[in-house]
Amino acid sequence: MSPFLVNKLIISTIGEVADIKKLRSGDLLIETNSKKQATTLSKLSTLGTWPVSVSLHKTLNVSRGVISEQTLVQHSDNELQEEFKSQGVCAARRILIRRNGQLIPTKHVVLTFEESFARASPRRETQTFLSFQFRIAQNTISGIIPAVCMAIFQVLENEFIKVPDRPEKWREVANDFLGMCGIFPCAWDGKHISIIPPPKSGSAYYNYKQFFSIVLMALVDANLNFFYVDTGTNGRVSDGGV
Repeated sequence: MSPFLVNKLIISTIGEVADIKKLRSGDLLIETNSKKQATTLSKLSTLGTWPVSVSLHKTLNVSRGVISEQTLVQHSDNELQEEFKSQGVCAARRILIRRNGQLIPTKHVVLTFEESFARASPRRETQTFLSFQFRIAQNTISGIIPAVCMAIFQVLENEFIKVPDRPEKWREVANDFLGMCGIFPCAWDGKHISIIPPPKSGSAYYNYKQFFSIVLMALVDANLNFFYVDTGTNGRVSDGGV
């Protein structure tokens, strides 16, 4: 089916939408402009004369944030979800860390909200965009961003991202994998993060998946806790090169 025809059929059915993308699977990812459009779209069974099936995206229709409060440690995830329900929270999950073979609850809780805040999407939040949004000079923002990132890293690195520093710690990670997954090593993999490439960078950031990216390389234990992260390598470099 012609993409031009598909676009016209969608517009004639629900009106102008915010964005339409074709995924590798062949499915269409449609970002609507309103709840009304989303409701109408979710009820479609045909587009023109062609049968279609519509489902909500599993992650893009919710937003997540983290709160840190020591006084909430005594409350369970279910209690937090119920108490924050009036604020649009549909799920709460406390972050756990492993120490001496035990999972210990922290004061940090991940909250999932029913509505997405994707309207302020990262692709539009350039430093210039932020300078207009918060009425702060762009050169000031360029200093704030690395300062905040460094502060977050310094405060949380020992609690969340800590590389095992003794052989017995590495053996503990390996034994967890052996017990849960039947394999001995830890999990080590990379992820391409889409970017707008720096000016005059040529193909340095162009990866084998045919888009510009930087590489996020991470090491996790059997409980999905990160204990080593490296990011920033240009996307053209392979995992082995990182």
